Amino acid sequence: MKEGELRKVVYFTIFLTLLFFIFLLIYLFSPIKELKGEKENSVKIYDRNGILLYETLGINDKRKLYISKESIPPYIESAVIATEDKRFYKHSGVDPFAITRAMMVNLKTFSLKEGGSTITQQTAKLLVGRRNKNLFLKLYETLLAIKLEVHLSKKEILSLYLNLVPYGRNIVGVKKASEVYFNALPENLSLSQIAYLCSIPKSPTFYLKNPQKLLERRDNILKRMRNLKFIPEEELKIALKERISVSKNIEPFKCPHFVERIKEENKNSKQNVIITTIDNNLNETILDIIKSKSDVLKKIGANNVAVIVIDNERNEIVGYEGSGNFFDDENGGKIDGVMVKRQPGSALKPFLYALAFDNGLKINSVLPDIPCSFKTSKVGALYSPRNYDNKFRGPLSVRLALANSVNVPAVYLLDKIGVNNFLDLLRKGGISTLDNSSDYYGLGLALGNGEVRLDELSALYSSLSKGGVYVKPAKTLNEMSFKEVRLFSYDSAFLVTDILSDNKAREIAFGRGNYLEFPYNVASKTGTSEGYCDNFAFGYTKAITVGVWVGNFDRKPLKYSSGISGAGPIYHYVMEESLKHIIGREPYPFEEILEKPQDFKKVDVCFLSQMKAKKECPSKVREYTKGEIKECDWHIKYNGTLYTNFPESYRAWANNEGLLKEIPIKAVSKSTDKEFKIVSPLCDSVYLIDPSIPPKYQGIYLQAENGVGKIRWIVDDKIYDESDEFKKVFLPLQKGEHTIKAIDKSGKIAKSKFTAR
Repeated sequence: MKEGELRKVVYFTIFLTLLFFIFLLIYLFSPIKELKGEKENSVKIYDRNGILLYETLGINDKRKLYISKESIPPYIESAVIATEDKRFYKHSGVDPFAITRAMMVNLKTFSLKEGGSTITQQTAKLLVGRRNKNLFLKLYETLLAIKLEVHLSKKEILSLYLNLVPYGRNIVGVKKASEVYFNALPENLSLSQIAYLCSIPKSPTFYLKNPQKLLERRDNILKRMRNLKFIPEEELKIALKERISVSKNIEPFKCPHFVERIKEENKNSKQNVIITTIDNNLNETILDIIKSKSDVLKKIGANNVAVIVIDNERNEIVGYEGSGNFFDDENGGKIDGVMVKRQPGSALKPFLYALAFDNGLKINSVLPDIPCSFKTSKVGALYSPRNYDNKFRGPLSVRLALANSVNVPAVYLLDKIGVNNFLDLLRKGGISTLDNSSDYYGLGLALGNGEVRLDELSALYSSLSKGGVYVKPAKTLNEMSFKEVRLFSYDSAFLVTDILSDNKAREIAFGRGNYLEFPYNVASKTGTSEGYCDNFAFGYTKAITVGVWVGNFDRKPLKYSSGISGAGPIYHYVMEESLKHIIGREPYPFEEILEKPQDFKKVDVCFLSQMKAKKECPSKVREYTKGEIKECDWHIKYNGTLYTNFPESYRAWANNEGLLKEIPIKAVSKSTDKEFKIVSPLCDSVYLIDPSIPPKYQGIYLQAENGVGKIRWIVDDKIYDESDEFKKVFLPLQKGEHTIKAIDKSGKIAKSKFTAR
């Protein structure tokens, strides 16, 4: 090689060497990115009373607690140095003496048992997370160890090591190990316990499975501490004789479904301690109640139960069970039934009635429980609801219709109010699962054909206890207060609550002495989905709201079980125990859930017409009214005989039931002042003729009310037809303006007109 070329090679080598040292210096003095997040602890979740429910896994799926350099007890420092690196305070991250000694031992024994890593190097290895032997990683760890020595003090490195070193059982750090193995803080450990803990990290799995070997290693560490003059002889003797008693406490996992939900909702939170609203003692009582009713559940073929309890005054969830047995993998025990979407059946009806009250429905109104057909969004399709018992009861008071969960009146109300308006109310009240259009649900929404979650519907029931104000319940004590949303008026909430807590009113469908009855006021409602797949029971007092679901996660139907027989027993006892737990007593017998509005008063009303009762009315009840109400004109007494003058809409039903009697014309004229009028078509109505539909199928029904006897219909001054007083007459549509006259048997005349285009 020529001299010039040799000179170039030398210069290039010097350049590379300088470049290497420059990069090395830059690396050594740059921030230590590997330290990011290493001061974090695992997250502890507590109940409202400070009971530990669960400790989540922290960084790298480990449970850990951080210990600062200032709080390292002297004996822990001495034990670690004696065990791992006796020249810790004399080297700069790498100890050549330790490496030389290790090499000589390994060559002599033809093994790799002896290691020369310092505490700093082990800390670097823990930061990198190396699990297999790799030359490049080993070199990187060596550089990182030197870097640690550049940036950190010896105490800081020791603290870092003590926070990273594993102790088995997913435990990281000496502080967490002290808590788990000895239920104590590091500063309260004995010398023997400290040596015991320092024995574990060398091989946690091996030593925890071989306790005798672990004790032998403890003794060796204690003797090494004595040899290094870290402890006096007397303390060595005491420590060697001390019997080690390791805590056998199993890591808690209480309220598992609730804890899993809290973990999920707080996965991005930086909190190390989460104090929840749940009451663990109440939750254990709920589990006991579910277990005690296992025979009932087995009888109806139910494998799963979900329960939620809400403290109404604090707007907090205090009880929560998702399946009845979290560890029942065969029946999907880990599924959280509180959040599962299911059809609630009649459980939506109270909110429909509350909305109806706000839209003009009176508590002393009468609702039709008669065969009815309602238009749907599909052209030509009609919806004809049926009741649970397949019976029709005719004119029904609002109280009886809701208390006995009768289907037809509910559908009738929804048809008047509009599905869109009802959906808006439910969504405004926190129901997030009804995300389809009003056409998708149709009038079946009144009977619960949309799927809801137990927690959201229970929160909606809680709004009734607060006079119609919805507040999303909190799950943690540091949770921000949620906005109050007025859903319906206080008057409406009061009326619904009064009906749902009326045991006598619901006896038609449920009888007396059932699981919805209590010796104090509780507003209760059940729901059963179509096909008997789901049972619901809800109830509230001023203090709490309880929601219960019973069913199967695989949607297997129950054995002809309704909400009262399926969810009812569990609901009843959860309500009783929750009240005792939350308010410390049972409510007083006449303790009101909501105070009566000042302008409400109770008067005697006719049981059938719900008008102000008179002496002719055969049955009377007490009902709330607001202002003056009209006197009953349904009952007429003439020549000693009592007649019932049913409104036109109920005459067909009454005739079918054998209740319709011909009323003398003189009796009607003397006893009623109701106007004889045409109700279809309404005056000045406009009807559009659809050219795509055959003319014979396009028409209107002629109908009048408050008439007597047969009615003669005159269309455009020509006699068209004659009908019984309770029957409708079909009139095909023809373009143009038309006049209608109706003449009843007594000679009364009613008029109307309409236009067809």
